[in-house]
Amino acid sequence: MSDFMSPMFCCFSCDDDRFFQRVCESVPVRSREEDQQLASLLQALGSTLSLGGELPRKTCRSVGETRSLSKGALLIVRHESKLHKLRLNVGMAVKLSRLVRRTGRGATPLTVPELSLVLKSNQPPERVLSRALSSVASLLRLWRVQCLDLTDLWIQGHSLITLLCHQGPLSLRLNSDTLQQLTVVVYEAQDKDLTQWFLEKVGGDLTSCRLDLEVLLSLLQHSTHNITVDLRKNRLLEKNISDLLPFLGRVIFKRSSSSFVKSTIRQIYDSRASDCVSSLLRSSDHWINLNSRELDRVDCTALCFTLQHCHQVKVNLLWTSIPPGEIESILPLLDRVSQLSVDRRLLLSFLQCCAASPIQQGAPPPQQQYGCSAQDQEGEALCLTTDHCRAIHSVLKQNQHSTQLVQNQVQIILRDSPAKLCYVSCWTCV
Repeated sequence: MSDFMSPMFCCFSCDDDRFFQRVCESVPVRSREEDQQLASLLQALGSTLSLGGELPRKTCRSVGETRSLSKGALLIVRHESKLHKLRLNVGMAVKLSRLVRRTGRGATPLTVPELSLVLKSNQPPERVLSRALSSVASLLRLWRVQCLDLTDLWIQGHSLITLLCHQGPLSLRLNSDTLQQLTVVVYEAQDKDLTQWFLEKVGGDLTSCRLDLEVLLSLLQHSTHNITVDLRKNRLLEKNISDLLPFLGRVIFKRSSSSFVKSTIRQIYDSRASDCVSSLLRSSDHWINLNSRELDRVDCTALCFTLQHCHQVKVNLLWTSIPPGEIESILPLLDRVSQLSVDRRLLLSFLQCCAASPIQQGAPPPQQQYGCSAQDQEGEALCLTTDHCRAIHSVLKQNQHSTQLVQNQVQIILRDSPAKLCYVSCWTCV
């Protein structure tokens, strides 16, 4: 094995699937040195052995003698205990299953972390594919397969029921069309065991699927597994938040929109379902995204209710419209926020409210550090009045943490005495 670790060792690839077997047929393995040479060649190929065409007994013996020095395929040697990956076309899966059933019972089960069924040319007829899937199911009963990759094939959903019923840890990889159809088949079956096995084997990942509310609710009711959905593919779910609320802790939303978050926190508030707040945050990576939303007073109350029942949450209020007087109710809850994103105008409103708040004037600011990013539309200058500067200065004086102020695209308008420039010098140097 020392040859494999040599600094002169390099990897290369060959487009000819039969390259390695031709080498084995041409070079008789008679000594340990020749063994090492062929093993080094295989290592240079990335320990990937590709075999093609007809494999006579002599070829299998030649390749098998070499593969006994590296981990190989059961096609060649029957005494291996583990393969990293094994890729079979439909025809070979049938032949291999027949071989394993005839000779493999009673032997040490082969461990294959990833088994793939791939196309040799065109999509095979359904009866041929059904036979291949039956053969794969037989291999699964005799081998320890962790992941079965079927993404190369389009398969009728009902043809996969046997694989779903396989007892043992097995994950399935399916292309989006196959997964979509299988989801419908499982839904129509209305069987708890089948639903649980289905979600376990696909890891609950239905992000490639378009789901009706009825289908999603059925899957949730018939299983205990979490389900991941893509909201951009399932926008109608936003209109049915109340139905999803009891299952909020088991649904993971990908590509969640600010309109969905707004509807959800309002529904949580209307139901006073405080236990659902943590579920919502887990499903959204602890973000409350209200970007570009126009909030009314009830929305702001719902936001406050959400903040009251969480901590270390991230809030996105970029270009969000908040009614006058509602910032005062949000301000005392910012100590629960770990990251706040606002536009520059809304940030000014927060700072003015901070400076005017009797709570902030009479007590030190919370010892919670949070990042605050402020943005605005490019090319628009932000104009600061004397009152703005006074508010910024007041807040910075009370702040116990280092603060960085970026004054790009800011115009400072001071209509009062020049003495007001002191505010500029104070917070420019902080």
